[in-house]
Amino acid sequence: MHARQRAADDQGRTAFLESVVTEARNAVYRHVAAKWQEAAPAGLDAPETKRAIDDVFYGVENDLKGVSNFVYDLAARRNGPQTQQAYRDAVQYAFDRALPFVPIHLKSALDFWTKHVSTTAAAIEATEKKAASQTDAAAVPGGTSAPGPGKTQKEVMAELKAKGLSFKEIIATMSNMALAKR
Repeated sequence: MHARQRAADDQGRTAFLESVVTEARNAVYRHVAAKWQEAAPAGLDAPETKRAIDDVFYGVENDLKGVSNFVYDLAARRNGPQTQQAYRDAVQYAFDRALPFVPIHLKSALDFWTKHVSTTAAAIEATEKKAASQTDAAAVPGGTSAPGPGKTQKEVMAELKAKGLSFKEIIATMSNMALAKR
């Protein structure tokens, strides 16, 4: 009977510590997300934003796990009283110890994602400029537009003949259209 009581007591203490760790992680994650929203560069989509927040959070968590005194002190709270006040104190302790690591990882993530956004924006701008500077083949005198979807070679040749192109021009146009499909 004493062994069962000890096992139940041990299980309760383990559950208490797991609950403290979970609540502290959630509090740190919410804090990181709020700080990221304040400082995030414009132009990130939802998956990129989540990835950035996760990167900051996991960096903070890994740094905190590397502090042996913190790990020991938090584990020692498992053996203390299991009251609401002890619970709140343990969560606050873990949260307070995580705070100094947030700015370090936040700066690193901001540097990375700002560079990513500016590179992406520059690539989009270059693509738009290139597209705007290109001319439509149908607008060029003597040029032909690409055949519509589902047209056979015979139909395309008939259209080109109807435009009054010579056999040599038809062959050149067909050849260019075949190269354009690749």
